[in-house]
Amino acid sequence: MNHLFSFLFLIAFVGCTQTTQQNNVQHKTFTSNIINGKKVAEGASIAASIVGIYNTKGRYTCTGSLLPNNIVMTAAHCIEGKATNLRIVFSNELMNTVNAREVDIQQNFVRHGVAQIIHPEYSDAINEKKDVDWHDIALIKFSGTVPEGYKPATFLTDEASLVKGALVTLAGYGVTQVTTDEIDVKKHKNIDSEIESGDIVCDDEIAKTHCYAISFDGDDELYETKAPLEGTSDLEVRLDESEHGTCVGDSGGPAYIEKDGAYYLFGITSRGSLACDGSGVYTNAVKFKSWIEDSTKKLNGESI
Repeated sequence: MNHLFSFLFLIAFVGCTQTTQQNNVQHKTFTSNIINGKKVAEGASIAASIVGIYNTKGRYTCTGSLLPNNIVMTAAHCIEGKATNLRIVFSNELMNTVNAREVDIQQNFVRHGVAQIIHPEYSDAINEKKDVDWHDIALIKFSGTVPEGYKPATFLTDEASLVKGALVTLAGYGVTQVTTDEIDVKKHKNIDSEIESGDIVCDDEIAKTHCYAISFDGDDELYETKAPLEGTSDLEVRLDESEHGTCVGDSGGPAYIEKDGAYYLFGITSRGSLACDGSGVYTNAVKFKSWIEDSTKKLNGESI
């Protein structure tokens, strides 16, 4: 599985569900299921506005939210290369649908990207120096029709509900298990590049002590969970994901406030802790309402 996910917080590996000791090598397994969540049932109301995103060139997956006029909202860091490389997948099983040999499945549940817009203030170089407000938002235009049973998400209009402790509903196609193994750094000749790429993380990156190799596993199926709101900035929301949260592959997916059984979209999964067991950061899409409206018009060839 190849996934794309941005990491900000280099948090110590705590809260694991299983720890064993073999040959003096520490092995930890974090069971995630979008971090202690549950699989979304076929036809569930929460799935009606969630889509999978697959990049055929980069071979990575992300998650997105369906908006009106054949538009998908996702994270800017999920966009790499041309829009025509993107496949929008309407299914609870992302890769099984993308790889289906049956022509009717491809025709019914997979759409091709035709255009995209990334927020102009999103920048990897600039964001590396910032803790908050990354402008991690993008829109994708796809061709064809929306399959039966799917409909655009309903946006949250009252931000007063975004207060500390509020329970946020999350969903995505991310991994279901995170495993870390403590390594002997002397056996890794390219330790610096492995740390930079995120394949290895150390409690002390300078001294290179207590270093772990990280691996992810999952089936690219749609899962959901809930996590409490921890804090806000001008353009982002942070959740406490020490017990529940998102992980690799959930990038770009939705964050909802649930009221009376209805889901109100406000967030986009942006980044989180390396082992998916600490904090999670979400773009507050409500703050970008005007940009979303103007960008949608551009994607549809309308004047603004």
